[in-house]
Formats: sequence, C-alpha cells, structure tokens
Amino acid sequence: MVPCWPLFDARIPTSTCTMRFPPLIAEVEHDMGLPCAEMNRSQKQETVPLLNERGAFTLRKSVEDVAEALGVSRFTVYNYLERAETD
Repeated sequence: MVPCWPLFDARIPTSTCTMRFPPLIAEVEHDMGLPCAEMNRSQKQETVPLLNERGAFTLRKSVEDVAEALGVSRFTVYNYLERAETD
C-alpha cells in the first residue's frame, strides 16, 4: 500500500542546529565575562542554567556540545541542570 501524502524529512537539518548553538555559547561567555575554557567550577554551574534559559537544551545533542564547550562530562552537565532546578 502506497501512502497518499507526500513523504518528506521533517527533521531540522544538522547544519541549522550547529549554526545556532555557537552564538548561544558566545552570548553566555559574554555575560559571564570570560570564555568557557577559563571558567572555574562555580562559573560553569552558573553557565548551564543560562544556556537552559536561552533554549540551548532543546537542540538535539546539545548536552554533549555544552559538555565539550565547558570541558566537562555529559553527566556533569545533567548534574548542573538538576542542581539549578532545585535551587
């Protein structure tokens, strides 16, 4: 049986997501006053909720991207998110 509606790929192209993510990181680095690579632990903990407020975690694979930018593990990013929700 052949469907009667057109088939198409409804996913957002990866290039669209990757183009949106670096500006979010740059905005937060600007707000924090230093690059992610130079942030200490408490600054990284402040950065994750800021990214969350700006919708960074609605993008696929964004936790991995944030973890890479901050130089921490995915598990650490999830912990920072959880800590921010309980505070």
